[in-house]
Amino acid sequence: KYCRQLFDGSIKPSMMKRVQRKRTKGFKLPENTVCVNRGTKWGNPFKVVQSGKVYAVCDTDGNTLMDGFASKTSASAYAVGMYAGWLDHQLSPGGGLDLGDLAGKNLACFCDLETPCHADYLILLTKNKH
Repeated sequence: KYCRQLFDGSIKPSMMKRVQRKRTKGFKLPENTVCVNRGTKWGNPFKVVQSGKVYAVCDTDGNTLMDGFASKTSASAYAVGMYAGWLDHQLSPGGGLDLGDLAGKNLACFCDLETPCHADYLILLTKNKH
């Protein structure tokens, strides 16, 4: 539900914001920002890859879960949807993740700010839970 509303534009995350992390020399994360990129416990295990003129979504082992996306944006939205299902399981009792760790923080990932990102979903969930 939240994922669809996030990408159809009917709701927008506020207060907390997404920050694009960069690999450039001298880049520093703004204060009050938590990294949620791959390699952290909040990272999206579903990756968008380009193959020729189309895009695919793969799991952490490189297995293609869905391919044939005409744009990176549509593949990214699909990957965020996959992440939403995965995250819901991780947030269940015994799953080991707690959104309270993110409450009131900005979230940083390497995704382009113009493309759907799992950080948007994390912001939305955190705001609705806290």
